[in-house]
Amino acid sequence: MYGYFFCQTAAGQLTLIPREKDWMLMLGNGVMGRFPDAQAAVDALHEGTLRVQGQRIDASALGVPARAHDWLYHVLSR
Repeated sequence: MYGYFFCQTAAGQLTLIPREKDWMLMLGNGVMGRFPDAQAAVDALHEGTLRVQGQRIDASALGVPARAHDWLYHVLSR
């Protein structure tokens, strides 16, 4: 298993991992969600549908760098 995408955020390392049946989004050692494809995971991250300890979070709240946003969308558009 390898991380398809990762970046360091204020809350820890954010990793998007391809698996056999789904994609897993992790923050540090914790699983934030499992998604049918990479685009669904990115949408959840940017739309604020993820929850950590009952609070909604999104890419901005995590401090995902703007450069990481650009790179991720470039990869997904291929």
